Amino acid sequence: MDHFVIGNFNINSYSRTPVGKKLEEFRETIAVYERVLIGIEELQEINKENYNIDELDQAVKECFYGKNFYEIHQNLSNLASTINNLKQDVPIKYSEDDLRFEGVFEGYEFSLPKKLLEFNKLGAEFYNCVSSYANAVADKRALIVIARDLKTKKPKLCIELSGEKGALTSGSIRCSLQYKSLYNRAPLEDDIKPLKAWYEYHEINNSRCRDAYWLIDESKREQGTLPVAQDVVRVARPANMDMDDLEMPF
Repeated sequence: MDHFVIGNFNINSYSRTPVGKKLEEFRETIAVYERVLIGIEELQEINKENYNIDELDQAVKECFYGKNFYEIHQNLSNLASTINNLKQDVPIKYSEDDLRFEGVFEGYEFSLPKKLLEFNKLGAEFYNCVSSYANAVADKRALIVIARDLKTKKPKLCIELSGEKGALTSGSIRCSLQYKSLYNRAPLEDDIKPLKAWYEYHEINNSRCRDAYWLIDESKREQGTLPVAQDVVRVARPANMDMDDLEMPF
């Protein structure tokens, strides 16, 4: 699908000239074209059954045939937007092993996002960057579980487990990596009872999760040999540091 041939020249040599303007438009169009190709690859990766490579390649070709430069740019931009919308609307395919983590425990409802589109909304709800985990979930490298108050439906916990194909998953045993409340904070005291009921039922391995501060041996905590997750959010942060920079990766 190499419809463009890019030469080797210094575009800055033509700045503030009609030629420079055209070259800048050309560079922008190249960027859109590359975004289209990457989008097609990602779309196929997360939903191979519903999208045919030949049909997608034909859609790209139709952006060029018989079109002037302006039309090519517009067509590619529209196709990039369409592909992005398709990606976001793709239902996530969960296995039975994934779906077992859904359920109600001690007044909290634990569920899995149904579509990639939901990850953007979840990021806004929890004030974190969980939206960046959509592809990892689609690839089975990670599993995101959301806990809400059963009655009010208010968001309570954003949980990251190792995915079915994750390096830390051992058979049916998943490894917890993050238990986060809103604003990337460690779970609140009211969250612990339903969270413990949930992860004990599923025999989740918490050995790599610093957020499970209630599991840290009291003597080690007193000696300061292990970091206490609930104390991390109390650290004064520089003005140029986002909350997510304190407790990556959410």
